[in-house]
Amino acid sequence: MNILVISGCSGDKQFDEAPIGCEELDSTSRDDLLETYPDYVAPAAEMYTGDEHERVRQAVANLRSYANVTWRIVSAGYGVVAENERIVAYDCTLSDINAVRDRAKRMGHDPSALTIDETRQAVGRELNLSADLKGELAEGYDLVFVTLSEPYLVATGEAFTELLERAVVFVFASKGAKPYVGDGYWVPATEEVRASLGTTWFELRGELLWTFSESVDETALAQLAATPESVEEFVSPISVHESE
Repeated sequence: MNILVISGCSGDKQFDEAPIGCEELDSTSRDDLLETYPDYVAPAAEMYTGDEHERVRQAVANLRSYANVTWRIVSAGYGVVAENERIVAYDCTLSDINAVRDRAKRMGHDPSALTIDETRQAVGRELNLSADLKGELAEGYDLVFVTLSEPYLVATGEAFTELLERAVVFVFASKGAKPYVGDGYWVPATEEVRASLGTTWFELRGELLWTFSESVDETALAQLAATPESVEEFVSPISVHESE
């Protein structure tokens, strides 16, 4: 069983101060950044310390008891990165639309002629988010679990709308993000669900994936790959909907 987990970066990082921002990230090579700021380097899985990220990390560990798990993190700074990929701490996000507009302008786009979604998608294309995620999906995973926030789902463009036939994708997302789920199965991260789990908005998607990972085993994962709609058995009473 081969599983792909796709999560987002977090504002909270291992270091109290980030030495670089979006502008330096976009104008400097990764190797140069690593050489210039060696005291602010960590593997991606360890760099981020937000509540949601920690829950995803725990879920990945649980799933690895029963399957081969690849974990990719969508970074506003570096694009799609592997969990062991070494990166420099940074201060840059796809959530702050003003910062995203400034970044898009530096990249040669005219934000005034673009909608908010189009602006995020323009930056996402410059970071190769959609292309890299499509490349990951083309590897033929049995199951894919996604815990991206709405701005990051928007920035990934069409990554989840042109899935291969064998790609069974579950997207843990808010109701507002449902239009960006594409051909995946929407696992609601709503206020009702948040209240039922007794968690916070900042942790909800990761909490959902962790809760799921605690309730499955090798047999359950095989069942899920064969009959995706059976995911309700493992996240019940949370309803799951296939995107229209």
